[in-house]
Amino acid sequence: MLTQCRVLALVLALDGGVVEPRRKKGRTRRSVWVHEILGARKQLSEYHRLVQELKLDVSRFKEYFRMSRHVAIQAPSSTGSMYYNYKGSFSIVLLAVVDARYLFRIVDVGAYGKSSDGGTLYASDFGKALHQGGLDLPEDAPLPGAEDLQPVPHVFVGDEAFPLKKNLLRPYPENHLDREKRVFNYRLSRAMRMVECTFGILAAQWRLYHRVLGVSPKVADAVVKATCILHNFLQEESCVPLPLAQQLAMQPIQRVGSNNASREALEIRQRYTSYFSSPAGEVAWQHSVL
Repeated sequence: MLTQCRVLALVLALDGGVVEPRRKKGRTRRSVWVHEILGARKQLSEYHRLVQELKLDVSRFKEYFRMSRHVAIQAPSSTGSMYYNYKGSFSIVLLAVVDARYLFRIVDVGAYGKSSDGGTLYASDFGKALHQGGLDLPEDAPLPGAEDLQPVPHVFVGDEAFPLKKNLLRPYPENHLDREKRVFNYRLSRAMRMVECTFGILAAQWRLYHRVLGVSPKVADAVVKATCILHNFLQEESCVPLPLAQQLAMQPIQRVGSNNASREALEIRQRYTSYFSSPAGEVAWQHSVL
């Protein structure tokens, strides 16, 4: 036996081999990536504080709160740069109107990737109807708790890229705002979160949004519409319906042309601005985050 062991040792020495002791099996360490914005969560805590940090980077803030989504596709043949977007890839655009239960109420799919988000809005049937006043929206009504004030129109909520309209609210420009206007912008940003969350749920449910679709634009349009319908079906099955008074429609999109708002639209925005800072319309934490 001793001779066999010496022979084995000699062979290992000639081969340059080294016998290493077996390592005990254990759990491998897993590293978890945390977005840098969330790194300050322990200090800043709630979302409305974290988002103030995000606002310091204008380009990234717009990227996070875009109200439409580019769906990546392979470059279609004989289309030139029509589908080529600002990110340097080819895509079609998914434009959506979302409600407070993360449900798609209106979707417009298939706009060229090179189109601006605002241009996509105005080219859509929804955008045209909104511009022409043909959406058959409910009659004007008083805001909750402010029945003694003048009724206001039902509105969609968009970001600063949209023109201000009677039925479309947009934030004030971020320059030299008084406290009342900053409160208004904050309340609108909370409303627009619903759109970002809905797109996030959609992408988590359907992995096709994490890769380039190797199909024609026509097929891609049909696929995206199908996922939106299935998304609504799944959400309806899992969501508790909100009271009618709390079902607020909220809107998607970005940047187009000038913003020559009418006097009527400016007055309507001012009414909402005053309401959000009044005892009837304010929320307890809004002043502490600004």
